[in-house]
Amino acid sequence: MDKTAKLWDVATGKEYATLQDHTGEIVSLHFNAEGDKLLTGSFDSTAKIWDVRTGMCIHTLKDHEGEISST
Repeated sequence: MDKTAKLWDVATGKEYATLQDHTGEIVSLHFNAEGDKLLTGSFDSTAKIWDVRTGMCIHTLKDHEGEISST
């Protein structure tokens, strides 16, 4: 595991974005129903919301007391 998530174009098989803003390993991720936003959770105790089209972090949810992971 590392501190990034990658977005791939499934039609071409090419990577088009590397999401790099976490300071700890990413341990969970979920797309919204429309597929245009991605939520990542990390060992750095933050969750981040990403714009899938641009690969930019649009919001960081912080102040959690522990890692953000899914079950």
